[in-house]
Amino acid sequence: MDSDGTYSMAESAKLLKLPYGNVTLFRKLRDLGILDKNNIPLQEYVNRGYFIVITKPIVKGTVTENTLITRVTAKGIDYIARKLGILIDAA
Repeated sequence: MDSDGTYSMAESAKLLKLPYGNVTLFRKLRDLGILDKNNIPLQEYVNRGYFIVITKPIVKGTVTENTLITRVTAKGIDYIARKLGILIDAA
């Protein structure tokens, strides 16, 4: 978990105890129409509080590019679990 209380997609896959990692999780969420082709959540899912999108500057030599990073909230973990039909252990 990050300092803002969100999780990376890799951390989300581990929390959900999925038999696959973040690459497959990204694909499944794209297939469900939750993420766009760039792995950014559609605005409605951000508005519902399932995801946040942060901007991370990436320095490449003398050029700095801003990259969008999708982070999952605790509410988003529950939502993904429901969408994928996963039971979460409350312990």
